[in-house]
Formats: sequence, structure tokens, C-alpha cells
Amino acid sequence: MQTLSPIELVRLAKAEVIGRGSITSNEPPEPPLGPNNEPLPTTKVCVETLERRAYIFLVPVEICWDPKVYLRPEDIAYNAPGLNKIVTNGRVYIETPMVILNNTVPNRSATVAAYIGYKERAQRYAIYASLSINPGKFVDLIKKLKKSKLSEILPSMTIWRSDGPVWASNDKAYEFSRILIATPGHTMEAYVFARPYYVVYQVNETMYLGFYTIEAYGVEEYALISDIATNEASHTILSGTREFKPNNALAKELLNVAKLTYVKSIYPHSIDPNLERVTLDEMVKATMTKFNAKRGAEVGITLPAGTLLALGACTAFAKAGIVLPPTACKVLKGIFGGFVVSFTHEPAERTIKLEVHNLGDVEDVPTDINTLESIYVSTSLARYKVEDCEGTVPFGIYIESR
Repeated sequence: MQTLSPIELVRLAKAEVIGRGSITSNEPPEPPLGPNNEPLPTTKVCVETLERRAYIFLVPVEICWDPKVYLRPEDIAYNAPGLNKIVTNGRVYIETPMVILNNTVPNRSATVAAYIGYKERAQRYAIYASLSINPGKFVDLIKKLKKSKLSEILPSMTIWRSDGPVWASNDKAYEFSRILIATPGHTMEAYVFARPYYVVYQVNETMYLGFYTIEAYGVEEYALISDIATNEASHTILSGTREFKPNNALAKELLNVAKLTYVKSIYPHSIDPNLERVTLDEMVKATMTKFNAKRGAEVGITLPAGTLLALGACTAFAKAGIVLPPTACKVLKGIFGGFVVSFTHEPAERTIKLEVHNLGDVEDVPTDINTLESIYVSTSLARYKVEDCEGTVPFGIYIESR
């Protein structure tokens, strides 16, 4: 179900954003896929193109991507024994949270519920990749990991969303819906099965100006989900719900790279439905401070792919021959964890429905009462960029009721 070619992936960011000028002609040829149809090249790939300089001249440029770290779903599965996994056609798909609902107060609080689904069968679901760019060489990134603090890196980090989707449902009308009910002191999760990747490339750009050459260097980090497991017979996205343990490794990584934002307080059994529920639109308005309505709709639901990838981050670097001290490993896991990927409906009108309800005192639940519940939503620390908008986005989506 991959719809984006490798060369489109490795050129996710617009040329002007990464300082390469604008491509005006001769789109580069596509490099081959990696072994077993990996979504990004696993060996060094070089392409040649013409780029405009000084608004006038077209100059030949060679760009090479040399993979330094390649983290696959199988690597994550090895480092995440507590996550559900399925194997289809020899490919591992890992439990990936879509919504986590945490009713934090163990007693004398209301029971809360969340619904996630689609108001109708979507024409097409799509997932977009994320990209971060660092100046300099790969060795500079390693030095940065050893010297910097996560609290300094994440707020200054910008993550670009890819121009085109990495995965799409090919215009098939898949259905997806789940209901979570969290009694006092319990946390519930709705999840899908996905294949997350993280790849780090050393990027070298050589510009040829007659007898002279100009070289530039950068490090590009890609986080993406290449595929989501589906049931073709029933036209559904494979998903599930289960109790989520807030003290597990995945939860710790998620809360390490996000902050909680207050959305509103909701009442049980109110005569006004707007006072007893929180909608996705309200969560978006509270967390996406610098996005207009159109770009906000294009983001859709954010999947915490980076949080999964963080579980295998240090192992992946060790396999590449880079053994990091514990402090640098913690920073690395935080950088991985900061990546989210966009899961949306196309066209971009928001048909994703996500609501949180205050159910109050539910029969057969001895610990709940009718009381006000304050709703908080996790917000990314890193900035997320879509076209002309850049700012924080809902992260996870992790929801707390207090």
C-alpha cells in the first residue's frame, strides 16, 4: 500500500526550506528500493539535478544520502516485549497507540469515555512521514547528543510533514471505530497495528560551478509508518483496545517528550451536550496554537511513532557501531520520541471523530461519582510544520481526566 516513491521520501522537505534553492527541471531518477521493499534506501544513493541559483542560473547539483542508522519494525519488536504484535506475510506489525485515556484519580471521580472513529467510510486514509534536518555531519550530531540536554533540543526542533503520503488506502473505504471506558484510576488505549521506521542519513550536496565545486553537509532524520494492517475482506483497519499501564516503558517515553494542555472541564449528564463532552476540534484549538483551520484539518490524528522508535533507539545506534553513554542515550531516545506522524482522511475535511464524555456515576462501578472532570491533552514539545504553518500539535493522542 505504499504510494510514495523512495526519491519522493528522501526529498520530503521543500528545496527552499533546506537551503538548496528551487528545483526547476529534470527531476532526479528514482533509486531502487531496499531489500524486501524497504520504504527508504538502505545503501548510499546519489541523484543529480539542476537547481536555480541567484534566481537566474541553473547549475548541476549532486545529492547523496548515506544511511548511518536504519531502525526497522523488527528491531523495535525485539526491544518492546510488552507490546502486541502480529505477523503478516513475514512482516511484523506493532501495536501503535491512537488514543490513550487516563482517568487519573483512583476514587471519588467520574467514569469517562472516549470514542474514536469516522462519521462515514472515508474515501481514503493516509499517513505522512516526518523529517528533521540538522546542519553539519553525522559526527556532529553524535557530539551534540553527548553535550546537550533534551530540554534544550526538543523546543528548538522543527519536524516537517512530508508533501505526499507514505501510506494510503488506495481509495478503499475502510472502517475504523473504537470506544474506551476508563473507570477511576484506570487507563485505556485504542491502537492499530503499524510498521514504524526511523532512518538517519548523512546528506552531502555538491554543486558544480565550472572548474569549482561547493560542498554542503547535513543530517536528515526520517520517522515514518510504512504500512498499517487491514482486513481486506471486511474493509476494516485492524485495531484493538486494552488497559494501558501508565508506568510501562512506552508511557514513560511518551510523557518525556510532551506536555499536558488543559482543554476544558465537563459535567456528567448535563442538559447541554457541549458541557459533558470534549471534541477533537476543541483539543486541536487548545494545542495547535499557530495552525489555521485548513492546516489543522490536514494534520488529523497524530500517531506517536517516535515513542515506539525510542524503545529501540540506543540498540540501533549500537548496531551501527555507535555506543552512547547513558546520558546521551536518554537524549537520543527523547529526540526519537519527539517525532509524530500524521494519520488523516483525504480529502482533508475532518471526518475523524474523537470525543471524550463524562459518564458520571455508572452502575456497577463502586468507585465513581457524579463530579466535574477536567480534561488535559498531550502537546508536542517540538514544533511541527505543514506547508506554511508551524507550531505544536496534539501528541499521541494522550488524554488525562482529573
